[in-house]
Amino acid sequence: MPYLAAEFPNNDDAHNDLGNALDGEGDHDGAIAEYRKVLALNPDHAYAQSNICNSLNEKSDYRTALIECRKAVEQKPRDASRRLGLGNAYYYGGSYDRAIAEYRRALALQPIPRALL
Repeated sequence: MPYLAAEFPNNDDAHNDLGNALDGEGDHDGAIAEYRKVLALNPDHAYAQSNICNSLNEKSDYRTALIECRKAVEQKPRDASRRLGLGNAYYYGGSYDRAIAEYRRALALQPIPRALL
């Protein structure tokens, strides 16, 4: 994956994919750096801001995660996965009432199919 980002340095999706791979390997700081490159290339990228939020939650940096997750929700307030990320940041940061509110908003936007319950 790194070769794609190196070979195509102006391709936002290549950097996003590299970020996903790094995140999957537990290199959250490396992933966040790649996601920030994505946003530098394309501030409206569909997933980069949300991916930063999730990576920060994974590395237990909940204070910064809250900031980034709020940005992700501001970009796309009707995106259930972004609301879930914000809910997780609230939850892990100990703000349980706010977490529940975000989880409810996420469910309202994308209800769980009955077959999965």
